[in-house]
Amino acid sequence: MVEPVREMKRARDRVAGSAVFILTLAVFLACHVRQVADSRYSILLSERLLHHGSFALDPRAFAGIAGQSGAGWHGIYQLELVEGRVYYYFPPGSSILSLPYVALMNAAGISATHVDGTYDLRGEKLVQASLAAVLMAAFSSLVFFSSRLLLSPGWSLSIALGVAFGTQVLSTTSRGLWSDTWAIVLLGLVVYLLLAAEGRGSVSRSPWARGQSHTPQEPGPLAQREAARD
Repeated sequence: MVEPVREMKRARDRVAGSAVFILTLAVFLACHVRQVADSRYSILLSERLLHHGSFALDPRAFAGIAGQSGAGWHGIYQLELVEGRVYYYFPPGSSILSLPYVALMNAAGISATHVDGTYDLRGEKLVQASLAAVLMAAFSSLVFFSSRLLLSPGWSLSIALGVAFGTQVLSTTSRGLWSDTWAIVLLGLVVYLLLAAEGRGSVSRSPWARGQSHTPQEPGPLAQREAARD
């Protein structure tokens, strides 16, 4: 009898988590203010990696843009010239992690370059904005599921929506593909996995993670709390 009840609660949580994802994604996409600053050209780099396997960008893509005065390559501070090749100045982690999504968008005809190979800022913004919205919606859902390991459904839902709409998630990291956008999602996933493992008692076997209030053979504090949280 206990197992069917637990399965019903898990199903309820999956529905609520999915609702959080859909609601936050809709709001993030509906907000038309975009912030493509440091991350400008990061999708262009993704496409360069995807189609040419190179971190070096094609200078011809910047015809009509380069030649300005200022920091960076020809006044473009997001780019740098190294041994005669043009590179994206900032760490390429976001560009690498975005490869599957960029491939999907390219297949749909949306790209950071025009047909002639020149840079398309509109396409870059479209890819960045949609991916950032998906990532932050996923993070909001992760916050809900992490909270459910400790709290009731109502409190978990309140915290998830508060994080989504009351922090920099709405104002910054969902507005463009900042390095923090991917970092927040990955950090949220790590926190969820650690909490879930503690709830199963597996983390308590590690000396660095267990508390002195229980032995490795005893259930962890999250496992003890699980029976009372619902």
